[in-house]
Amino acid sequence: MCGFIGYFQRQEKDKEFHDSFIIKAQNILEHRGPDFSGAKEVGACGFVHNRLKIRDLRDVANQPMSNEDGSLWLLFNGEIYNTEELKSKFNLLEPHHAFKSKMDGEVILHLYEEIGIRCLEYLNGMYSIAIWDSKKQELHLARDSFGIKPLFYYQSQSTFFFASEISGLIPFLSESPKVNTNSLQSFLQIGYFIGEETAFENIKEVPPGTALTISKNKVVQNSFKYSSYSENLNYSYSPEEFRNQLQNSVDRQLESDAPLGIMLSGGLDSSSLVALASLARKGKALTSFSLTFDEKRFDESRFSQIVANKFKTEHYEINIRPSDFIDSVGSSISFLCEPTSDGSAIPTFLLAKKAKEHVKVLLSGDGGDEVLGGYDTYIAHKVRRLYRFIPRLIREGSIEKFIKVLPTKFDKTTFEYQAKLFIYGASQSTPRSHCSWRTMLTNEEVEFIVSDKSILTKGNSAQEFFEIAYEKYNQEKDEIRKLILMDQEIHLPYKILKKTDRMTMAHSIEARVPFLDLEFARYVRGIPTAKLVKGFSKKDVFKKAMKGLIPEEIIHRKKKGLLVPYSSWLRGELKEFSYDILFSSNTDLSYLFDLKFIQKLWDQHQNSTRDNGHALWGLINYFLWHKKFIKR
Repeated sequence: MCGFIGYFQRQEKDKEFHDSFIIKAQNILEHRGPDFSGAKEVGACGFVHNRLKIRDLRDVANQPMSNEDGSLWLLFNGEIYNTEELKSKFNLLEPHHAFKSKMDGEVILHLYEEIGIRCLEYLNGMYSIAIWDSKKQELHLARDSFGIKPLFYYQSQSTFFFASEISGLIPFLSESPKVNTNSLQSFLQIGYFIGEETAFENIKEVPPGTALTISKNKVVQNSFKYSSYSENLNYSYSPEEFRNQLQNSVDRQLESDAPLGIMLSGGLDSSSLVALASLARKGKALTSFSLTFDEKRFDESRFSQIVANKFKTEHYEINIRPSDFIDSVGSSISFLCEPTSDGSAIPTFLLAKKAKEHVKVLLSGDGGDEVLGGYDTYIAHKVRRLYRFIPRLIREGSIEKFIKVLPTKFDKTTFEYQAKLFIYGASQSTPRSHCSWRTMLTNEEVEFIVSDKSILTKGNSAQEFFEIAYEKYNQEKDEIRKLILMDQEIHLPYKILKKTDRMTMAHSIEARVPFLDLEFARYVRGIPTAKLVKGFSKKDVFKKAMKGLIPEEIIHRKKKGLLVPYSSWLRGELKEFSYDILFSSNTDLSYLFDLKFIQKLWDQHQNSTRDNGHALWGLINYFLWHKKFIKR
């Protein structure tokens, strides 16, 4: 795991530019790679690479790295799990190719020599890559299929810049950072940024499964898909085969020359990783990390303790309090480089901070819900179809009126909160209804909150992003499968994986995600949806596969997810802190927002007439981000 920053001067080369670039870029991403910093100038390009040593700890594995004759240069961030298979399949062994190291990313250089940029189709891993081909005078940038590893770029008039994080591009902007109004509407609707548009004007994100080829005269963007090296595709979809496939994924991702641990929530996904990792390590002790809350309704440490005790892990608990949010929200935004409404970012940041004392690698259960159909929203879709058979007069005249007057409870996933989200989306189209479950502010509220109404005509709305993804999978006959694929394309990379990568790498921790191993995901893609979401039961085949391996109460417990009691904290311990951020004269964002409407949201929340915790936390994050990054 690493971080890199680079440039390609597409016009006449400025000989003095490289030295100033190195001075600016050398330490920006040190948190992503504190073990070594390397720099290189090659033709019209310059590179800085910060390395976190995980595989092959020797200096020969440092980057930037070249092939044998120096015609190719590589910057690599991530892990490749099928290096040995690729060496064999494409005859990358000596005397045809000379490997300098055992660093997994080196295989990319030699595979590119054999088949060019098509090499991306054969990489099973998580990665962002930059390859400079001096013979073709082309720069290639690429990001893995799920978007586990980040990659951003910015184009000035003469130079193309790229970096693992937005912070690596900000020093090279031709003018002070500005708010990207093209992405503001979708952020307000859903609480995170979707697609190429970021929070910053002119800074773009490379989408998952995308390769850019940059030459002197043009930038070409292409998507790619993983092509399995496995020839036997006659899989069984029995629980036994499912467990075997997941075990293989965990085995691949346990390979590390640095200490490794597991993020343990006590849910089915992370508990299964602990169980399978314990089998693979054959009694060798595992290290696990869990979060606790003083608020019993949000605390799930009892379940993580059950798993830790069963598998005898060296277990650590990190208690999360409101004061931690006050102390850490500024740092979390600095490392994210973008605002978010996700309250779990700070707990993840604090867990990684503790884990740093013991390990360099963490296995995470991220992706399990998106790959295996684990969200309640898939069940809600089935309920919605039944609900729409009820005559509209009864729905709107009785049921929805009753739900709207239910008293507000600042609890964990209350019936009242979920019911109000349900009726908000029930009458909309399938993709818009699915999007509504992620709502930060309704469309009507967004219209009220923006002071510049032209913002509403810029860029795509969140609902439009979901509609585009839904149409993309029109060939799928099963509606639940479409929803799963939509979540893999939007919710997974732009919210879940973004949070996990930035919050763990803030403390130089590599987070790995076995549920997103491409061989395992390819296997799951073939499982009939009815085996994933069976009736009103989720992850059916997964639960059967884990039976007898992890405790029954873990298998059958209701899914909760990592939720934070910020709604109640905003009325208590965080009240003064949050009010000052939103309404202090030092944070005037009236050029973007109607502050009177924000006051209305605040008053509703304080008066218990409505739970606006999600919206207020997202706005607090936006205000803090603006204060840190945007100069006015």
